[in-house]
Amino acid sequence: MPYWLNYCCRLCFPGYVGADVREALKTYRGLKLMSVQDEYDRTETLRQGIEDLGFDVVFSCVPESALSYVYPRERFPRTEFITVLTGYVPEHLEAKSGTTPLELRPITIGYRGRDIGARYGELGFWKSEIGRRMKAICLARGIRCDIEVTEGSRLHGESWYAFVESCRTMLGSESGSNVFDFDGSIERRHETLKRAQGDLSHEEFGSYVAEHERDIGMGQISPRVFEAAALRTPMILLAGRYSGLIQPGEHYIEMKKDFSNLEDVLRQVEDIPALRAMAERAHHHLIASGAYSYRRFIEFVDGVIKRKLSKREKRLAPAAIAGRTAGSRIWDRLMVTDLPSTVPLDSRHLAGEPVRRTLARLPGWWRWIPARLRQDPGVFAKARVSIRAVSGYPLRALFLTWLADRKIRRRIGYERLVTDLFKLEIVRQARRGMLQARERFFIRCSFDSVAGVLTLTSVPAHRAPLEDDGSGAISELSVALSQSRVTSMVWDHSALGWQVIWEPEPSQRLTVFVGVLGEHRFDALVELARCRPDRVARILTVILGGEDARGPSAPATLPR
Repeated sequence: MPYWLNYCCRLCFPGYVGADVREALKTYRGLKLMSVQDEYDRTETLRQGIEDLGFDVVFSCVPESALSYVYPRERFPRTEFITVLTGYVPEHLEAKSGTTPLELRPITIGYRGRDIGARYGELGFWKSEIGRRMKAICLARGIRCDIEVTEGSRLHGESWYAFVESCRTMLGSESGSNVFDFDGSIERRHETLKRAQGDLSHEEFGSYVAEHERDIGMGQISPRVFEAAALRTPMILLAGRYSGLIQPGEHYIEMKKDFSNLEDVLRQVEDIPALRAMAERAHHHLIASGAYSYRRFIEFVDGVIKRKLSKREKRLAPAAIAGRTAGSRIWDRLMVTDLPSTVPLDSRHLAGEPVRRTLARLPGWWRWIPARLRQDPGVFAKARVSIRAVSGYPLRALFLTWLADRKIRRRIGYERLVTDLFKLEIVRQARRGMLQARERFFIRCSFDSVAGVLTLTSVPAHRAPLEDDGSGAISELSVALSQSRVTSMVWDHSALGWQVIWEPEPSQRLTVFVGVLGEHRFDALVELARCRPDRVARILTVILGGEDARGPSAPATLPR
């Protein structure tokens, strides 16, 4: 029976998890899972707790690109860290409609926030600062607003939902903190200065946290975004990443951090038809799609548990695993690996399966294959397609760049690189309009030059902007790559689901698991770009430009 320690039982604080519970967890030999939030508080104490209690799985809010920084693999060899959101869409929120027309809502701009303290850095600062600044602007211009950032003004339950639905627009900012206080020293310094001089502003304490701001880019999407989307309330959000799930102009109005686009924001607030269309897009993407519901999250967790428990079934032979039902095999395979899965999945019909079964019983060189793939009936098919994908230009150039440098190979593992290159090949073919996929889609490129984030978004073919080739974003990306300013590359396939059904050949069909919630991060490519900026910049420009095909805007298509 799995044991799950809820994020409310915080290991970083004394007494939150009692001594009797900790002792029981130490001696428990079943599957142990843990969910954790606010990991920037006393991080080392938390890490020691994870080690001491021996958790098998930790559901973390740290972005995948930073997991190895916060939780080094060499320190946690037996613990799997999985990035999840801070919250999802509950059933009662899905049922809310937000039927009050925007033109009848009495509050033009609404907000509730609070000052969480200077020690949490810039993200914490903006939770209150965006409210203070916008409230002053609204009062000076006579704009109807209800904006407060005090503890006494906070709303809860149905009162909060009623407030959100009474607003034409809602302010917001990213959740979380980039300042990780590993040893508690930042907290202690903050408390010491606060006792000495009373209130401590962000500016006064900024010098103590500035060096930590760039270590990790948390930039979480807040459950408030889901609440506003459910009630069809358009959002004015401070420029940020928001877990890469929403896009400015598409799902929300973006407010620059220097308020330089204030006039444009206020103009959009008065455009009711455009606001209504934006609210509908956000509702469809975040709520109606079901992609971010707790039901979907629970299904994902169930898959993780099933996968972990299957590894504990020591007496279960590979042949017995192959005999499971097709439905469970498909789900397990999606959770097992980011590499492609072969369909049909009945291993008795796969060429090479007898060889795999034989090698699985032998010691020696078979061990180089990752443990999570050793009992995978499709391992040979996956390896063959992956090798084919990286053997041709231009992906071959990226692979050889990695292969030629021992230091790079030690830093970037083979499996991570091949997974990134394989998925990049899908993106490349989609950009060229040559991907043979069951669902037709277009890859849209956008690049945030300030944050250094490249976002590749899968757009259903019927919504594909045929006039948008992303050339501007690609040009900016090329410059940023050559200057080592790219911090993240993300493929967001959530609009079409978590997977791509791909037919590289007429007789072969692969189910490619894009990633949790339909998102994959090219972390290995980002690291490779830092090591060889000019070379990676040239190659990615060719890949994303789709220069040698029918046109970069053609949607991927599969004739039937």
